[in-house]
Amino acid sequence: MEELAVKHNNEKTLRSLYRVPRERFVATWKLRLAPASPVALNIRDFVTGLVIDTFQHRTEFNKERPEVQICNWDAGWWQLKELWKVVAKEKLKELVLMRNELSASIRSRMRILGWLRPRNE
Repeated sequence: MEELAVKHNNEKTLRSLYRVPRERFVATWKLRLAPASPVALNIRDFVTGLVIDTFQHRTEFNKERPEVQICNWDAGWWQLKELWKVVAKEKLKELVLMRNELSASIRSRMRILGWLRPRNE
C-alpha cells in the first residue's frame, strides 16, 4: 500500500499508514494463504489487480465523497466498492459474478456436509 501511495502521491493514505502497526492480518494473508480453490485464488488476484489499477483515483474520489474515507490505507470492501462503482463499473460486475460463483460452490459443499438445509426446488 505504501508503494502505491508514494507512486500516486497520496499523502492522506501515507499519513494513515504511519499511524498504525506495519503488519496486520490482511496485509500478510496472501503470503500465508492455505490451499484454496482456483476460483478463490482467482478472486484474490483479481481484487489485488483492481486495487492497484484504481488506486490513482482515490484522491479525487475522496474529494467528492470524503465520508467513504477511501484514502485510509486499510480501506475495506464497502469503501472499495463505492470507488469501483464510479471508476471500474464493469470490473466490479465481473467481481460480483466471480464472488457469486464461489459463494454457490461453498453453499453446495456445506449442504453436502449437512451444515445447511437442502434447497427447496
